[in-house]
Amino acid sequence: MDGKIKKVKGIDMDVLDHKKQKKFKKWIIAIITFIVALSCIAYIGFKVVLYPIDKIYVMAYDTTNNKIKGNVNINKFLQYGEVYDIGANMHGYAVFKNPDKAYKQLVKDYGNILVEIKEMYGLPEFSKTEVDVYCNYANTYAHQAQKQEVQDKAKFISAFCDIFENSINERYFFN
Repeated sequence: MDGKIKKVKGIDMDVLDHKKQKKFKKWIIAIITFIVALSCIAYIGFKVVLYPIDKIYVMAYDTTNNKIKGNVNINKFLQYGEVYDIGANMHGYAVFKNPDKAYKQLVKDYGNILVEIKEMYGLPEFSKTEVDVYCNYANTYAHQAQKQEVQDKAKFISAFCDIFENSINERYFFN
């Protein structure tokens, strides 16, 4: 027997063709795995490194600078604490200098109002990915609230959400 033809359960099979097929399948699997891994690395690299660069604090928010967009009263935010300090991103939009700390402080200080807004309008849980939803509803809630203190807190939440939307970047979705 020269090793080229082998009988397997009554079927003639070319041993060399079988080996070639197995090798070919392994190469296909390796190529597909490589493409998937490379795609994942490229996607994460784009989302984590390249995309958010234009959304982080890079300069002071000084309205006399012609690069600054909008007219945010940063002193009003600072009245609520240093954690709400505002700078500007490379496009001139207001951002929190430390968005993580600002977010945590807002949840700590205004958690009860956030819960009231959530329940009143049937919103999802307040989170970094749901800030945009709360932005409009907090403002609406401020106009419907009876007590001035609650109105002020809801207005601050709405203003916070506007700035926070500029401050967040895609890295939060990996944390």
